[in-house]
Amino acid sequence: MRLSARLMMSAMMVTPGVRVADVGCDHAHTSIWLTENGKVAGCIAMDLREGPLRAAAKNIKMCGYEDKIETRLSDGLDNLKPLEADCILISGMGGSLISEILTRGKATAQSASELVLQPQSDIDLVRRCVFDLGFDICEEACCVDYNKFYLSIHAKKGTCKKKYSECEIAYGRLLPAANDKEYHRYLSHEYRKALRVYNKLMSEDTEGARERRPVFEKKVRLLKEALDCFRVE
Repeated sequence: MRLSARLMMSAMMVTPGVRVADVGCDHAHTSIWLTENGKVAGCIAMDLREGPLRAAAKNIKMCGYEDKIETRLSDGLDNLKPLEADCILISGMGGSLISEILTRGKATAQSASELVLQPQSDIDLVRRCVFDLGFDICEEACCVDYNKFYLSIHAKKGTCKKKYSECEIAYGRLLPAANDKEYHRYLSHEYRKALRVYNKLMSEDTEGARERRPVFEKKVRLLKEALDCFRVE
């Protein structure tokens, strides 16, 4: 099984030997890859939709992993019991939805030893949720896949010892500290884009522009603060 760059990025974060709940598994490509490469003790491939779950079961059977990967119809973590999985893996969803799934299934989420999450938006909400559930972010990674930027978060049980700043909640701590060049390019692009919007709003004397200025002023400030954490070579 071949994975896209974004799915591979998350799959590589999974700790070897764990039992994985692949939430929103779609066609179960990640579960199959993890099993095929002997990385996990077992997988529960879960999806809200019956169609993708049937396709997942077909793929699993075709690869001969019916005894190692279970398929389960589930809205988020609703049909996963506490302690059934060591790792909860969620990708391909918005950050608001990921946070809602983890919060609604709080007991199950907190019974896991690690979370591997790839939010498509609202990454700040996911970081806050991870901390609220009693996990600490131990790894973050980024990549560009089909001209779109993706970020994955790996969190393990344990309270964050050093509280995250507002900037770190929004744009992370680990990738700027590691001077990740791909992430620097992404944040630079976002900064220029936000600055253009802010400057345009400053030139407009309308009620809508005045209402939006504080939002983009804050965004520009936080992006500049995040970029200042990088060592420019």
